[in-house]
Amino acid sequence: MTSPQPNQDPIRRNPFPQTNGVRSTERPEGFESLSRPALTRSIDPLRRGIGAPEYYSAMLTVLQDAKNQVPFSVPAAARAHLEELELIEWSADYPTAITPKNVPFFSSDEDLHKKIDKDQASLDILTQLSDVTPVKRPRGRPRKNKEPTQFEEKRALMAEELEGLRDQLQKRHDFHSLETAGGFLRLTKLGRTFVDSMFKQSEESSLLIVKSVLQLGEKAPLNRIYWPELFRHVAKLGRLPDTELHYRKLYFGVVTGSLDLTSEGLKQRYREIEAEHYADVFLSAPMSGQGMSALRWLNKQDGGNYCPFPYPSWRTPEKRECEAESRKIVTRSRQLSYWMFRKLRLETKRIGGEDGLLARFARENHEKCFGVHGSNLDVPPGRGVFFSGPRLEKLFHSDPAKPHDALASYRESFTSWFQPALPLLEETSVLALRGWIAVMNPCKEFEQFGTRYCFLVDNHHLSPLYGLTFGFPEKIVTRKIRPCLYDLDFGNPADDKDLTHQDASIPGLIKATREAGLPPLVFGTMSQLFGGMANALPVGFAPTLNWETSRQGDLWKDVYNHVHWSWLVWQHQDHRPKVDHDIAPMIQKDKELREFVTTGQQLLAAVMDRYNAWKSNFTPGIKSAPRMLAEAYRIHRAFKAGHPSVPKDETLYIGAYDVENPGGKPAPWINCFKLEIMRKKGKPIKLPDWSDGSENQELNLWRKHIYPLLVEAGDDGRMREGRYEMAIIGDKDL
Repeated sequence: MTSPQPNQDPIRRNPFPQTNGVRSTERPEGFESLSRPALTRSIDPLRRGIGAPEYYSAMLTVLQDAKNQVPFSVPAAARAHLEELELIEWSADYPTAITPKNVPFFSSDEDLHKKIDKDQASLDILTQLSDVTPVKRPRGRPRKNKEPTQFEEKRALMAEELEGLRDQLQKRHDFHSLETAGGFLRLTKLGRTFVDSMFKQSEESSLLIVKSVLQLGEKAPLNRIYWPELFRHVAKLGRLPDTELHYRKLYFGVVTGSLDLTSEGLKQRYREIEAEHYADVFLSAPMSGQGMSALRWLNKQDGGNYCPFPYPSWRTPEKRECEAESRKIVTRSRQLSYWMFRKLRLETKRIGGEDGLLARFARENHEKCFGVHGSNLDVPPGRGVFFSGPRLEKLFHSDPAKPHDALASYRESFTSWFQPALPLLEETSVLALRGWIAVMNPCKEFEQFGTRYCFLVDNHHLSPLYGLTFGFPEKIVTRKIRPCLYDLDFGNPADDKDLTHQDASIPGLIKATREAGLPPLVFGTMSQLFGGMANALPVGFAPTLNWETSRQGDLWKDVYNHVHWSWLVWQHQDHRPKVDHDIAPMIQKDKELREFVTTGQQLLAAVMDRYNAWKSNFTPGIKSAPRMLAEAYRIHRAFKAGHPSVPKDETLYIGAYDVENPGGKPAPWINCFKLEIMRKKGKPIKLPDWSDGSENQELNLWRKHIYPLLVEAGDDGRMREGRYEMAIIGDKDL
């Protein structure tokens, strides 16, 4: 980021000579000799074309330099483009109807120039009339003539006003104009508002803002009428925690065309963002001071307005059960969306030109595995893999007494929360993309509204929405994905089989689901947290929530416009049978959707559990070397060879996440670039760099320093899988 000039040219600070309180219109002697020479530094945003990454970074530089008055010039084509966008304007020759002044002429100053010229003409007339000869009376003393005094007062007042206008014109030049080859340039009023919206933001955040704004205009030039409102929205986002995340989500909102750019639409979007922020604060520590303060905001009419506790039941036991289960579901939804994709960030990349870890797990342990082609990573959901038919004998250690039942020992000894979903695992399919991960299964819990739904987790960092987890009809998802599948052994398919053009983003799936006459389901917002899973349905969905449509004008509705069910039974609140009858559909749908989302979360957790066990060598099969040790050597070879797939801006490690601390930072265990085992105390231990991870020396070091961290003793004395999940991590994760 460029910085402002510490010392401006004195000629741009000092006023020009004045005469009789009026600024002179003549240039002072030597003005031309004090001007800067022609500039040679040139920036060309159009060098690689509009839409190229270099275009946005160059546009950011141009805007920042114009704001900070750092000298630069642009080619003629780029100048025309910037003028068309109305972000920067260039000086021009004075029109014949306007008196030249001591500043360059900009068309945006034309009204001010005309006002100065008009006032100057009026001042000249007053000056001529101010010398009035007193009129003598026929006899007696002459009457005192007050007109000269009045003229003088008017003249002084007008001269003062004129001086203020000239100062205003001069300040515009001094503080905003920048001399360049062939004249002066400066930000327009719109351009200054644009740059001011990025005030004190990081370079990456500023670039996201520039990309969002300019791409919005590229999609449709008429969208530029929404720029001022969008700039105000951007400035408000800058006051929130984790601003880069919100700017990234704004960018994906532009890419997917899912933003409501009206004033009310952006106001509503900001209110939802605030609500989810306070819901996060509350869930992280409900009984703390911050948690209680967040809860109060969520309960306020001008906050989340959830009205405690509008779960779809008035009976205390059922309401408490619904409250507890809703909190678990929403918390798990957020953890999956926030943290699961972060753990997979480097494990889906083809480091060294080979398949990523997740793809290798899928190919090795499933009957079917295909790649999903998505050429443009900036268009959600990007690329990924599809795999189905898990080979349970490769994922679970069988009981010797029941060799044909791979899950026998796990049914008896496994106590994880997702154990109920293990019997369903064999028929599970997974679609793991950069933007979201979907789980499909023919189980009865996934049968909703007369069709089969799939459970989907949104990547919180690559999504325009704050919904986190969703339910969509499986046929809609597969219809979009099927044309983009390809055999991993034969590379990417033809360009026409590209997920980029299928509109498979979350907003795209929501739109397709509604067009099919089915409800898209949302499970991770504050509306389900405080209203139960019935609020996963769209507002007013018939027949369960059709009564909401007549209550949209009421105050008792949350930030997502779900009306508090109390309105449904308010007129007969003392008649319990009538209350039971009216809210029965909500209670039934709450239970059905609770089963759907819980089963989906359990199935995905079971898949990820076996993936983590596979990485840590806790699945059946003979290995020549610990899988993640061999991975460290593979990354090291790619690094030494300078393979382009190895990140240049961070060091890669084999590390581990603590499963008992969701959202915690990982611990680096092996530096892949240096091939060193990291230790909390003492110097790192060097691994032999001439090996591949299967020799005795490094195997012994692994057994001594790494393996004990992966296991722990059970109640029966047997060693079991421990609390750490191994992963490829980088400096950005630490």
